Amino acid sequence: MNGLRESKKAATKELIAECAVKITLSEGIDKLTVARITADANVSPRTFHNYFPTRDSALRWYLDTHLEVLKERVVEHVHREESILTAFESIIIEGLKSDPYSPDSLLSLYHLARIMENVELGSVTKLWSDKLADGLNKVEPMTDLSEFECYTIVNLAAEAGLKATGYQYPHQPKESVVKNVRWTFDLLRNGVDATFHT
Repeated sequence: MNGLRESKKAATKELIAECAVKITLSEGIDKLTVARITADANVSPRTFHNYFPTRDSALRWYLDTHLEVLKERVVEHVHREESILTAFESIIIEGLKSDPYSPDSLLSLYHLARIMENVELGSVTKLWSDKLADGLNKVEPMTDLSEFECYTIVNLAAEAGLKATGYQYPHQPKESVVKNVRWTFDLLRNGVDATFHT
């Protein structure tokens, strides 16, 4: 019974936070209020405050939780003997081929982070950095790379992937975004000179 209760609580927390993210991404953070979130989630304000003290805390929890999932996926891919670049590219392409505009997609998380950075002034950048650092600690022993080499590739792959998916968001069709991502990772693998010479 306790397990069922905990599962229900976790689902409610996820629903509330997801509603907050959807409003923020579609209408802007200025439209985000506790009243609006609770209406969309069909819960009471009291229920909201059982999980989150503020609207921004719901957004941050969602971002933190889903970045953790993405980090673990990178580790799993590298564990399957993929390179770090291939791991990031595969995860991004998988996400784009399902629903690039779902709240938990890399594209949505990227734009949520950009919105929140204007609100929290630096703390979101630190969140990204902390997740990357933790992922780095798990990935490095699986490679033949030095700590510096692993750090550099992880950061380049993450930043390049985010820039490629975020280019002209949300006006690019899915096929164009996938093409941009593949081109970007080819550039990382082959270098600028090789990419621009036939």
